[in-house]
Amino acid sequence: MPLFLYVAGNVVDVSTITRTIAELKANDVNTKFAILDAGYYTGVNADALLDVGISFMARMKSNFKVYQNTLKTYLKNLESKKNAVLFNKRLVYIKCVPCKIGQKEDRPAYAYLCENMSMHNEEQKHTIECANDENLSGADIFDDLQKQGVFVLITTHKLAKEKPFSLYYMRNQVEKIFEICKQGDKILPINAENEATFCGHLIMTFMASAILKMMSEKLKKTSLTMESMLMNLHEQQPLYMEKEFITTEPVKKMNDAYKAFKVQCLTTIPR
Repeated sequence: MPLFLYVAGNVVDVSTITRTIAELKANDVNTKFAILDAGYYTGVNADALLDVGISFMARMKSNFKVYQNTLKTYLKNLESKKNAVLFNKRLVYIKCVPCKIGQKEDRPAYAYLCENMSMHNEEQKHTIECANDENLSGADIFDDLQKQGVFVLITTHKLAKEKPFSLYYMRNQVEKIFEICKQGDKILPINAENEATFCGHLIMTFMASAILKMMSEKLKKTSLTMESMLMNLHEQQPLYMEKEFITTEPVKKMNDAYKAFKVQCLTTIPR
């Protein structure tokens, strides 16, 4: 479940890590593991996290030596049977190699060279279409095509081969929260005259997002989404009688929603 924290929009990503960890600790949230997006990784942040005993995973940007050396050494032989893993109905290749991270590049870690074949095929198709528009030859784009769908993850502990992918894609759940905030809860645009009003708007939006997230978790074992569930339940209307309401017979999808939340749909309700 999400936690509420806001940071000024003009603060650089990499500078928020240590303060965020300190604020969490002050609120009795002891962080043992962090999943960082590429924008948050620096040698300084890696040292800071390791110094306080926080393990982490991060995607490496292409300008880091770890990324460049890993691709240069291992990319050619990545697509092999021993590196193949089936993840979320997709074929991926993963190879784990030791590496050094931190500001002085003296902290031991592990680099996972990953290739998502679904992403690889989509990006190759796009690259070739663009090459045709720009009159580039196959030789001109050969090197770029080899890197499509390829990325490097680093971890401070060695994990089972399929584990880095499942951990890394937990980010999608975090991004889903922001999607709920922006779309379902209408966090933007904001018409706020002062910071107090702005903070109030954020906390209300956060509470609504947390509730929607909890409800979405309840619906995971059904064929319903939040949108379809509310739409289906909206169709159930009461019959107005003199002394009571009589609910209309719920259809299967309505019953699925009631069952997911352990709600009993009453036949009659006194007025």
